[in-house]
Amino acid sequence: MKKTIYSLVSFCLLLALTACSAGEASIQGKGETAAAYTMVAILTQSAYETVVAQLTEVSAKVTPSPEQSPSPTINTTPSPKVTAPVVALVTEAAGAYTPVAGTGCNWASFVKDVTYPDGTGVNPGQQFTKTWRLKNIGTCAWSTAYKLVYAGGNDMQASREIPLSVAVPVGGTVDVSVDLTAPQLPGSYNSYWMLQSDKNELFGIGNNGKNVFYVNVRVGGSSNAAINTAFYMAGSVCMAGWFSTKGVLTCPGSASTSTGAVYKLDSITMEGGIKKSLPAIISIPNSGSDGKITGQFPAYQVQSGDHFRTTIGCLDGHSACDVIFQISYVGDDGTAHSLGSWGHTLDGYNQEVDIDLSNLAGSSIQMILSVYNNGSSDDDYAFWLDPVVSP
Repeated sequence: MKKTIYSLVSFCLLLALTACSAGEASIQGKGETAAAYTMVAILTQSAYETVVAQLTEVSAKVTPSPEQSPSPTINTTPSPKVTAPVVALVTEAAGAYTPVAGTGCNWASFVKDVTYPDGTGVNPGQQFTKTWRLKNIGTCAWSTAYKLVYAGGNDMQASREIPLSVAVPVGGTVDVSVDLTAPQLPGSYNSYWMLQSDKNELFGIGNNGKNVFYVNVRVGGSSNAAINTAFYMAGSVCMAGWFSTKGVLTCPGSASTSTGAVYKLDSITMEGGIKKSLPAIISIPNSGSDGKITGQFPAYQVQSGDHFRTTIGCLDGHSACDVIFQISYVGDDGTAHSLGSWGHTLDGYNQEVDIDLSNLAGSSIQMILSVYNNGSSDDDYAFWLDPVVSP
């Protein structure tokens, strides 16, 4: 349930950041849907210089632990390649389905994960069956001509379409299942699914029945995100130095849009009403036209094959949420280097981010997570779901 981000404004933002670091380049990631998304704010060069100055000040207060001691130098040429999994609906060339917006007739609601809840650990090559419980909240009954269909992400060697085994009346619930095979390489994997009507119309859950539902597994790991990861950021949220335009913030803080706040939740309800039993960092920028919240984490040494992964979005129920997410890092040179920026509103979609850090292998860096407002920040409750660095 993510959105593809391609915008001129995003390019201008990254260009402004690049001006502070000659030779650095940032490449937009791709999201999970084919819908274009446009950022609506530009971080000016002046504002960026202010951010860097404040980051430098906070950086002096963050002392790496002995096992996280910085490397003497950091290799920033070329800059890290920023990539993201292509999780839009599969292309026609791959035998895809043409997406059709959900209607009042065909509409599903996610009830629960019957098997393999998000973050479940599986072994490489393990065969398993994922089952979701869905409710028919539309006005049309689902016949056995309706199907569960693959909609993107890692297909895990599954059948691309699976007919419903039973008819589902309006208001009824059904368990839908798919047989999957875990990838061979360790990591966190998502596979995205929707329903298809007897008229070949795609529909799903969330706002107007347009969103995918999915399975998330950790191959070669455990449901505990702290295991088999190089840096478990959700578990280290208060080890970071956090500040807003109003000054240094206490961590964890109480929800406040006047000063800004940061805290951790062990489970959240994402936009679209999807509940996730995964840890999340909640970042609330302070109110005002220059509202922001920034956290700089302790240094860690990047290993070959490391990726930064998270899902970003607005907490469900905060309809006025309108923010810009930014991911960057500080190297030994004390300069902030951008890894990517994404604009977001409460629109029923969530953005998955996957950044390849391989080109920084051997370097000691401090990751920075920032959220900027696009208005008053009166309702800007942004989340970073399960942010980790792992192979």
